[in-house]
Amino acid sequence: MLRIMIDNWWLLALRAIFALLFAGAVFFVDGANLPLLLRVFAHASTVVLFGLLAFGTGVFTLGGALRRSSRGHDRGLLLTDGLGTCAAGAIAVAIPSLTLVHLAWVIGYWAVFVGVCQMLMAHKIRRHLHDEWFLVLAGVVSLGFGVFMLLGRVVDDHTVLVWLGSYALFSAITMSGLAYRLWQIGTTAVPHHAPF
Repeated sequence: MLRIMIDNWWLLALRAIFALLFAGAVFFVDGANLPLLLRVFAHASTVVLFGLLAFGTGVFTLGGALRRSSRGHDRGLLLTDGLGTCAAGAIAVAIPSLTLVHLAWVIGYWAVFVGVCQMLMAHKIRRHLHDEWFLVLAGVVSLGFGVFMLLGRVVDDHTVLVWLGSYALFSAITMSGLAYRLWQIGTTAVPHHAPF
């Protein structure tokens, strides 16, 4: 598992960039004083943007897990994560009537799913990389955020945007930190035959 993540550190960097783009778009839409018609359009565009970014992230994750260099390693969690992320993105894009509050539910289920995957991945790689905490932190916060969204406490567009933007920004920070950490490890001599 760790070998795959080291070889595909750029995937996590890409996820960080996508999350940062989404956070920027969400905070812009929330802070802009738009007329009603433009605000409705901006909210719909935010839903579509999440769908496209999530689907793209899922596709890249699947691609990284299916690379030739990943064969022979434990890649099941990466495949699961990629499929779940693709599904969340496809749902957001495929349902034209999805509102921001509905998107909060989709992202809530997705965040729980991704959080569990990240914590399982963290458990696997921490057997070989004991000081790694970015993935643990990302998994715990994703799980907590998803549960919070699914409790139905977020009921208006402004609150949805604030929570989504904050979560996306947090994800960008933790994923970029993990990507940098894995890139650092990859530049040192890590034998490809190591048992991870």
